[in-house]
Amino acid sequence: MTAQWWYLHKGQVMGPTGAFHLTAMLRNGTLWPADWVWSPDPQRMQSWRRIADINALLLHCRPDLRMDGAEDTRPPLPVPDPDAPRPAHPVRRLLAQGVDQLFGNMVASLLVTAAGLHQSELTLGSRADTFITTFSFIFFALLLQAFQLAFFGTTPGKRLLGLRVERADGTRPGLGTMLRRQLRLWVLGLGFGLHLLAPFTMAMAYRRLVQGQRTVWDEPESLNVVQVSAGFVRHPLAFLVYSATISVFINLPNGLHALTPSVSQVTITPPPKHAPPIPTLSRWTNPVTGKEERLVTGWRLTTQVLSSGGTAYVFWKADRAGRGMIYRTYATQPFAVIATAALTAAGQPVPTALPELTPDHPVCIAFDERIDTDDGPQTKTTRLCGFASGEVWHIYGWWPEQDAAEQSRVQALLDGLERTLW
Repeated sequence: MTAQWWYLHKGQVMGPTGAFHLTAMLRNGTLWPADWVWSPDPQRMQSWRRIADINALLLHCRPDLRMDGAEDTRPPLPVPDPDAPRPAHPVRRLLAQGVDQLFGNMVASLLVTAAGLHQSELTLGSRADTFITTFSFIFFALLLQAFQLAFFGTTPGKRLLGLRVERADGTRPGLGTMLRRQLRLWVLGLGFGLHLLAPFTMAMAYRRLVQGQRTVWDEPESLNVVQVSAGFVRHPLAFLVYSATISVFINLPNGLHALTPSVSQVTITPPPKHAPPIPTLSRWTNPVTGKEERLVTGWRLTTQVLSSGGTAYVFWKADRAGRGMIYRTYATQPFAVIATAALTAAGQPVPTALPELTPDHPVCIAFDERIDTDDGPQTKTTRLCGFASGEVWHIYGWWPEQDAAEQSRVQALLDGLERTLW
């Protein structure tokens, strides 16, 4: 382990710092041979000593500053307590912030879901929506940390790594102080959450920390992030918690899919003709089955929140009237009952019997109906596919009545969507 040093500079005890930083100050003349240093290593010294008395350090002094026979001009200084709180190591601070950020993201996901939205709607929308969501989650996590630090003096990540934030006099900062501090951290430390700025702002913060200075978001409020005694288990435990938090956050939306109500609770409104698009690049991967299918180039994708809280994936073209939609529900009734109700509502003949559902044999029905819309009469096609697991996939298509070319395009789209089910 690298030796830690304290040094007396301008009447203040500074440290701890590594030998690399200490020798750099000796070479550039920041420290003189007559200055005092101390290391807690019992093999080095028991009390403060002048640099001139330590040959290993004196060799690094500027030649014009080296001196022989200098007299002691200062009284002995008290030895710092190695177990007392000391400035937190930059790596510990980074790990703690990572755990806190993921914890804040997970809380934000739960709040968004409780508010009636769905995580997939926030991550599968347009690039602008994804940027805004990420931007908002980072800011929310920082605000959550401000309240935790103001009321508890620490956060889950800092607690795990043995860190706490305090004023210069050792007291706990208030909420207003922490809100200002977190705002500066967001701007000057994380670069507004922008990937192009964050590496530079974080590198500048790291440089200040290794030089024994406060970060630019702690300096205005005279705050210190100190490292208290921590058990040896906290370091590996931090990585375990970090990994577990990532896993929970990634799998949280998939777990919420299981809460989707039955098909009888789902209401559908025709998707808007114009919505923020995402180019599909002529391919689409079903987020549930993971199956990818090549689509006709030109379709755009947007998502629609259903009244049940589920997600419908809507395909459309800016210069075409045809549209397609696919979504999944879980049925609480036999598929034959669901299919019969759908056919009856559309005025279609009902078959006397449907094939039995088996794990290897899903059952699909398809029918067309005429509907009136603001854009004139359209043909709506419906495909319902039931699975033995209780899943029911709904695939819909719309095109202007008597438009054979658009009908062909939409039918090709629906065929591709259906192939992603198995």
